[in-house]
Order: sequence, then C-alpha cells, then structure tokens
Amino acid sequence: MGSNWVGVKVFANDKVALIPPSFDEKSSSLVKNALAVETLRVDVISSELHGVMIAGNNNGVLFPWNVDDDELSAVKKGYDLNVGQLQTNYTALGNLILANSFFALVYEGFDRETVKHISDVLGVEVERGRIGQYTTVGSLAVVTDRGLVLPPSVSDDEIRELGQKFRVRGDTATVNIGFNYLRLGLVANSFGALAGEASTGPELVNIERALALNQQ
Repeated sequence: MGSNWVGVKVFANDKVALIPPSFDEKSSSLVKNALAVETLRVDVISSELHGVMIAGNNNGVLFPWNVDDDELSAVKKGYDLNVGQLQTNYTALGNLILANSFFALVYEGFDRETVKHISDVLGVEVERGRIGQYTTVGSLAVVTDRGLVLPPSVSDDEIRELGQKFRVRGDTATVNIGFNYLRLGLVANSFGALAGEASTGPELVNIERALALNQQ
C-alpha cells in the first residue's frame, strides 16, 4: 500500500474491510491477506479516509450523514451488519468511536440521542468518555474482540478498566516509530493487523501481543 497511515484509509471488522475505490488490486490484496476478510470498495464522500469516517464493530457499521445511500446499500446487501448514519455535524466517526462486539467508548460531546443511535446500530452498551486526557478516543486506540492496544501514556489502572469494559486484555504499543495515535497507523480485526510501513519490529511485536494475534 506504501503508506504509514493505513488506519486512516481502511475500516475493518471480522466480516469485511471497507476500502476506497482508488485502491488498486495490490493494495486490496494486501488488506485482504493481512486481515483475512473480503474487501469492499465504498465511496465515502469521495475521500480515502475510510478509517477516519467509518466506525463500527461486528454487529454494525456507522457512516457520516452525507454518505450516498447506494454505498450504504452495498454494505447492507453483502454482509450481515446493521448499517446506520449519524445525523450530527461530526463526520470523523472513526476518530470519535472505539468499539468492539461488547462495548463502545465514544466522544464525550455526543448528545443522548446520538449515543442511543450508536448503541442501537452497534448493539452494545455505549459510554461517553476520554482515554487519558484525549477526547478523540477512536483515533488513540484500536480494539478488537481479542485485544486492546493503547499508547504508553495511558495508566495501568485505565488499561485494566478499559480492558474490563471491552472484555479483552489491554496493553500498550506505538506505530510508525513512536506515534501515539494508534488508529491512524493501524487497522486490525480478530484475525490480523496491518500497520504503517515505518513501524519497527519491536512495535509490531507489541501490537501483536496487545491484540492477542499470536494466540491460537
């Protein structure tokens, strides 16, 4: 793919990876092989920011309000997923929602109606909050149904607390030679992960451990 920012460009769960229409076959195959799921090209406001714009888990996927209905239909028809749109001024949903199949932590500025809609589509309990001092919880961490990876600035107590809520074990890592906003440089599901090209060997080992990808 030739990018440090794979998490910006790709959304994935355990059923599908949503990629920009501009991805060539080599990039699509790289995503498919790394995450062991099908890829689906979807036009999200003519951007390549799928990881930033889309949020979800294995139950459902959330898109910004201004995504075309045809693109939503392609996801609905192809996969057993709830598909919804958030009617808010916020479009960077991937930066504001951190979710797996058990829990979702979301931007503290969302109102009650938005939180309820998130819960309905994703089928999980939703809590507004921060990770450490950071409000963009979706950009800071990556969670799957197997593990949770957080930046080293997060305290041990918060790692344990978040791990309990998401029902997985949490651990710390960085991407792209010390970058803390993990989601921007990392996309993952229960089967695999794809990290930015600049990520070092030790970073990849830490990510693999945190997401429990080395366990059978």
